[in-house]
Amino acid sequence: MPDRQTNPNPAETVFLQTAEGVLKIQLRIERSVRSRVMRLSINLDGEVVLKIPPRQSLQSASVFLSKQSEWIRERLKRLPKRTTLLEHFTAFPYVSAYNRSYSMHIASTSIKPSLLFFPTATEVCMRVREDTLFDSQAIPLLRDLASKVIPVRTLELAKQFNIKIKHVSMRDQKTRWGSCSTSGTISLNWRLVLLEPALHDHIILHELAHTLEMNHSARYYKVLGQMDANSDKHSKAIDQVSRYLMSLGRKS
Repeated sequence: MPDRQTNPNPAETVFLQTAEGVLKIQLRIERSVRSRVMRLSINLDGEVVLKIPPRQSLQSASVFLSKQSEWIRERLKRLPKRTTLLEHFTAFPYVSAYNRSYSMHIASTSIKPSLLFFPTATEVCMRVREDTLFDSQAIPLLRDLASKVIPVRTLELAKQFNIKIKHVSMRDQKTRWGSCSTSGTISLNWRLVLLEPALHDHIILHELAHTLEMNHSARYYKVLGQMDANSDKHSKAIDQVSRYLMSLGRKS
């Protein structure tokens, strides 16, 4: 479960002194009731996140941040080059829906961008304008596709395993594929359509299993294994591609 944040502040521009000169970063400070010590991380967008205990002073947080300036500089340098969705579809020309893989065909248009999808077809056609950045057109089209096909597939799998869920929502999480609330609401990342069908379904089953076991105990993994006989294999495959796929379709 995610940390409860007492003040999810927006990121601010901060300048740090490093061995290579002044480093400009985007910093977001989060006060977390679960934090007992200060924790530093860098997300896929290069945003530096500093989680601090509720009573931690901003002055001590600033001192801690300054001491970690070299660590931050090195980690930012190691961030992978951002791949565009156009480059992605050039290498992996498909999307997943309804436990099937559909070939992705990209065509030019002079009018409004669109995505033609028919469940009984074998191909998806994305029509985009050549005078506009591809990603800015593709992201809303893919999110719209995800909002139509992923909830349907989730309900299909829930019915298959006799699981009742309250609602399925599509989100743009930065690092997570999905989450499940105690009220029965499942939230899924729209990038599931970029996964192979088996991995796409594994993510959904992972969250459905949480409706029965709200933890990652041995009992939970037993439930998941009953839903997906290749659970371990699929989980490892997802781990190998998650960082790459989560970096796709980011505005910054």
